[in-house]
Amino acid sequence: SLRSDDKLVLPLLMAMCSHDCSPNAFWSFGERIELRAGQVISEGEEVTISYLGAGDLCLPSLERQRRLQVTKDFLCSCQRCSNPWDDVRVFVCPRCQGVARARKLAT
Repeated sequence: SLRSDDKLVLPLLMAMCSHDCSPNAFWSFGERIELRAGQVISEGEEVTISYLGAGDLCLPSLERQRRLQVTKDFLCSCQRCSNPWDDVRVFVCPRCQGVARARKLAT
């Protein structure tokens, strides 16, 4: 972890983390700035964070990709964005309680 006065080190550490729309880590800002695991990260597994805000991660895939393209100048191709089914457009059938997922909308 870093102290909040370690201003020069922080951007370098942040730049070393790759983006993922299902990140396994996140930054925690308080008295200390820490990179925390959000789940178990296996040895050799890449540590990923989201370049989007928490609310943006709830958006449909194409909207997340659009925001990253506009603000970070890259097209996200993480596993979540590459899936043809949009995981935030999920519906429960009122009759059978089965789950239906929507295909991504064409751009």
